[in-house]
Amino acid sequence: MKLSVTVTTHWEARLAVRCRVGAIRVGEPAAGSLGAPSPRDVEAVCSAVPDLPIAVALGDLPHEPQLAALAARGAVAAGASTLTVGLRGSQTPEEAVQLLRAVQDAVAGGPPVTIIAAAYADAARLDEPGLPVAALVSAAARAGVAGCLITTAVKDRHDLLTWLDTRELATLVTAAHDQQLSLAVGGGLRLGQLGRIAAAGADEVHLRRAVATSGLSFGRLDPGQMCRARELCVGASVHSSVGGRARRRRP
Repeated sequence: MKLSVTVTTHWEARLAVRCRVGAIRVGEPAAGSLGAPSPRDVEAVCSAVPDLPIAVALGDLPHEPQLAALAARGAVAAGASTLTVGLRGSQTPEEAVQLLRAVQDAVAGGPPVTIIAAAYADAARLDEPGLPVAALVSAAARAGVAGCLITTAVKDRHDLLTWLDTRELATLVTAAHDQQLSLAVGGGLRLGQLGRIAAAGADEVHLRRAVATSGLSFGRLDPGQMCRARELCVGASVHSSVGGRARRRRP
């Protein structure tokens, strides 16, 4: 299971690289669950770690395909190679597909760009409930994007596993893999939960709060916590892989 860390500045990106995290996503935690960074911050991160593909959060987007398309083109122009599209305002699979295709069209014809569709496990508690996570995989497959991210919209004491248990997560992972999609998770997860996430088969885990000082999304990244998270991801993946082979050998 790959570890992805959300960074806000170029120096945080360099720190994450020194801790050998698997991936970096540029975002702005103060702007929301998948808060979008400024173009200048994206450019600074891309310049600081030029050999590493950089993901960018486009924001918790309303259902405005043209707005999403414009944001996507701007992020790619700033150096992004992966775009995480928060389907905050898309309430149906049809709306989700429409918005995702608008993003794809906006970046077509340029350098290869990976598009990740993101939905929120706690969507039902929002004023205007977003796309249910149960509909995410099929919408992503219909749109032709590369993968899915399941996170939470509200950042409070509740984490992803409050809203989605590991059996449900494993079912979604299987559905995604059946469609040749990757599936990542985020949502205020703690280091002690990484083993359960890996056992469910998730391809990637996105962390910020668990690897920041004081356990706060707004805190600075803690190199010790990032290195510990990376070790746990590697160890959990090995354990999960061995366990999976052992289970398959049973008659």
